[in-house]
Amino acid sequence: MPLVLMVLCWGFNFVSLKLIYQQMPASAVSLFRFLIMWGALALICKIRGESIRPPTEGYWRFLVVGCLSMGLYMVPFLEGLARSTPAETSIMLATAPIFTVLIAASMKQERLTPAIFFATLVSFVGVAIVLLGGGQHHSTGAHPLLGNGLVLLSALIWSVATVTGRPLLQKYSPIQMLTIAMPGAIP
Repeated sequence: MPLVLMVLCWGFNFVSLKLIYQQMPASAVSLFRFLIMWGALALICKIRGESIRPPTEGYWRFLVVGCLSMGLYMVPFLEGLARSTPAETSIMLATAPIFTVLIAASMKQERLTPAIFFATLVSFVGVAIVLLGGGQHHSTGAHPLLGNGLVLLSALIWSVATVTGRPLLQKYSPIQMLTIAMPGAIP
């Protein structure tokens, strides 16, 4: 049941953001999301008994992960969603695992088998069809190419952050790592 709830909340994320954009700009949404998320993650760490004190050695890696995953990532994601549809945005963002496996393979963290390479190629062809084949939005008359491209860029940034943060997961839980890393997003 918790997985189903998580999937529903994640899916509603795109629609709810489009509704919020009618009241405030993407930059304000980003700030509010950041503050709420950081507070929620810190609370979860406290409940779980996990420290959110930054390590004295190697903190730069946390800051890089935070800057990428919660800072740079959010700008093209939120601006892209503002210029595209929730459906197309979710398809573009779903390329993050594809980028992640390619980046991880190039960094020798994963092995790129012929089957994975073929699946990656097929996935990118499908995304390209959506990215380049979409016409104008009926409601706004705008073409979603810029928005979709921005969300695709955000997926790439998220993938770089994922690969960069992977070594930290050997010592820290994902929630703890992200909570410690979030100050990197402030700039």
